[in-house]
Amino acid sequence: MERWDSSLIQRIFAGKEREKSEDRDNLLLLTSKRLYGEKIHYVLELIQNAEDEGSGTIRFIFSENSAIVTNDGRPFEEDDVQGICSVKPGRKKNKIGFFGIGFKSVFNITKMPQIISGIYNFTIENYIYPRPNSKLPGIVEKYYNKDKGAIFILPFSQGMPTSQELIDDFKLLDSKILLFLENLHKLEFHDNSKDVHWIIERRPGEGSEIILIDGRQEEEFSETIWRVFHKDVPVRDMTIVPEGKEGISETRITIAIPVDSTTREAVKQKGVVYCYLPTKKRTNLHFLLQADFLPTIGRENISAHPWNTWL
Repeated sequence: MERWDSSLIQRIFAGKEREKSEDRDNLLLLTSKRLYGEKIHYVLELIQNAEDEGSGTIRFIFSENSAIVTNDGRPFEEDDVQGICSVKPGRKKNKIGFFGIGFKSVFNITKMPQIISGIYNFTIENYIYPRPNSKLPGIVEKYYNKDKGAIFILPFSQGMPTSQELIDDFKLLDSKILLFLENLHKLEFHDNSKDVHWIIERRPGEGSEIILIDGRQEEEFSETIWRVFHKDVPVRDMTIVPEGKEGISETRITIAIPVDSTTREAVKQKGVVYCYLPTKKRTNLHFLLQADFLPTIGRENISAHPWNTWL
């Protein structure tokens, strides 16, 4: 049995108890249900976290009783534990996510997520209250490495989406989600109850080309090729730089153009703006546009901010 550091978890819980208020708990409930109402949103948040922590592969494993998500990025440090048990919007430099806020989306599919990473093993109750845990379920033992990665165990709860509902929802995930990420290049899906497995993968092609493999599709449609171009733009007006990005001197804008005309037409009809991950803001362009936009918290749109207007 691994020896877990529970002292930090206990200190955080004690602090939350001292600060406890009915108003805050009600606000957390509202945040989770209203801002993150879509079941699929937890997937985007965990993908975002894996990318931020330098993970190359993320794995979603569904069974009858739980969803398990693993990545092979950097293990949790004290700040990460503090962040995931909070609603503070602060973020570390060079990260795309507000994981403390965004992680609350998992409470739309579970009442008590368990997190195992590095020397930490804990569950979270009521959005922000952590409890030490000593269990390392057998199904995740082979994925645990003290020096890298994180494991998220999301047991299904009564009155929340079933395993089959979440699996059906997962099938709608945009494969282009990997196109603009730097670290994450492979997503694995495992439905253990039906022995169904597939991957979405990004591979380098020739020159500026990127190959996307989508294992959900029929063989003839499983591969698309994109030409991807970047432009680094100097930031000269510091008054429009948003909080959290202070001190940057340039920002990158990227476009991705499908090589084949059929995919280009589909992109023109359904393409959205990307700020690393997709929003729902339509562009009506025949290529995809990615930039360091500020999204709204639920990623429905990009916010009305001078930075976004300039980009």
